[in-house]
Amino acid sequence: MKKFLVLLLVGVMLLSLACCTETPSDPTSDVPSDTSTDSSQNTSSNEVEADPVPNLVIANDQLQERVVIYDLDQYQPGDTLDDLEYWSKKTTHAAGVKYRTNTVFGDVIIVAGTRSQIIKYPSGDEVWGTGNPGDNPHSIEILPSGNIVIASSTGGTVRLFRTAALLEGGKSKANTYKDYKLKGAHGVLWDPEYGVLWAVGDDQLVAYSISGSGADEELVPMSDMGCRVSGGHDLSADYTDTRYLYLTGSDVYRFDKETDTLTTTFPQSSKLQGKSVKGFSNNPNGNFFKVIATGGKGTSWEKFWKESWLTDTILYYERKVNHGTPFLKEIKLTSKKSAFYKTRAFYGEYQ
Repeated sequence: MKKFLVLLLVGVMLLSLACCTETPSDPTSDVPSDTSTDSSQNTSSNEVEADPVPNLVIANDQLQERVVIYDLDQYQPGDTLDDLEYWSKKTTHAAGVKYRTNTVFGDVIIVAGTRSQIIKYPSGDEVWGTGNPGDNPHSIEILPSGNIVIASSTGGTVRLFRTAALLEGGKSKANTYKDYKLKGAHGVLWDPEYGVLWAVGDDQLVAYSISGSGADEELVPMSDMGCRVSGGHDLSADYTDTRYLYLTGSDVYRFDKETDTLTTTFPQSSKLQGKSVKGFSNNPNGNFFKVIATGGKGTSWEKFWKESWLTDTILYYERKVNHGTPFLKEIKLTSKKSAFYKTRAFYGEYQ
């Protein structure tokens, strides 16, 4: 445990709209070859040139009621996820989870669950928590101010908590909130480049600007930014290019913020597509992480946990290059004691 924690800390230190739908051909093959790629689909002025980062993944295990972090760089053929665990924290029916660095609270893990929390990392100490996150919370984000936003699907709300009051000596007021309606709200994501909060619901991707500051912040819906979607679920940044967002719904989509274009076809998309994708993200290395709901279908924990939205498997797509052509190697990592709902790259920057 201590050895793994040291490795993780070293890794962390290294980290210093109506719209049209396009369907171009897939510009990169999933199979190694000498075939050239369509450079117009693979490059943009916003591409991130980053040093390699540790391939860490964070997931919410609803069977054991915990948030857990795995180091996939430790993976050896034949390993299970249970062999890779080195950090976990008890939670209460967590649905959404993110790791954020350089916030007003320092390095934190934020959890959307029946008890939603800001947890200091790596100590595990709770900075803030609420038992009133909304009806069926699915996703969480911490704004630059330290305020928290939670997307709750059944209630159809994006709920803004004024946790910035903690910094003003007003802890008793830190659970005050305001709701903003969004049908089937499932995902929230802060975008530092555009200075907006993205949120996805059942049938739309919307953006909110921020007015006011601290405990007086408000969300302001922006009518000129957004897109129609189908069954919006997870929402994540593209850590290899700030121009794009990824979201899941009836399929896996990439959203182009510059052209307001939503598409299911993007580099390596044929390898990454799928139905019932509950969690989807990448990291600056170009590796992807995904979970697909398979609950009650012969999994190792079926006799304990049969909810259809869960899985015992995290899919890890490792970026490889063969003769100059990138492709993704799929690695299926299973657990004999966990049931996951979402997973996300353990990378703390917003974008």
